[in-house]
Amino acid sequence: VLVSAQGATQAMAEGVEWIALFAGRETGMLGTTSALACLFGAAWLAFTGSASLRTLAGGLIGIFLAGWLATRLGGTLPPHWHFALGNAAFCWAFVLTDPTTLPLTRSGRWLHGFAFGSLIVLMREGDPTQPESALFAVLLAALLVPLTDYVTLRIARWRHGAALEIAR
Repeated sequence: VLVSAQGATQAMAEGVEWIALFAGRETGMLGTTSALACLFGAAWLAFTGSASLRTLAGGLIGIFLAGWLATRLGGTLPPHWHFALGNAAFCWAFVLTDPTTLPLTRSGRWLHGFAFGSLIVLMREGDPTQPESALFAVLLAALLVPLTDYVTLRIARWRHGAALEIAR
């Protein structure tokens, strides 16, 4: 069982393929869940209206954009590996989209997902001994929801003036 992002990099060098991780054919830390099955689950939740497409898209953009930037700055993992490793796909599909913890505004949902994806990569690259950062990223993104709502509502009030009133 590999227990670090450095171990994941070593597994890449030893021939563990990304597609095997994505499909869930690896065991241990590398293949905690099947990212493919989580994609199907997220698609079903989005189709039924149980999950916010904005949050899901923001999460993917956050993971891949932050992963790309981390790779450019000397990171250890390619961007697509961050999604397939560990429980990131599960947290993205089923924990991040919990309707009780989502922001109220549409733009806030984009930011919520983006914060989640960026935090995963930031934590994995910042401390390679803690690769299972997805749950911590969800918790931190949930803590940022009130601030996200406040900022997005202030911007909406500024842009739309008195036409926008929030019911109390």
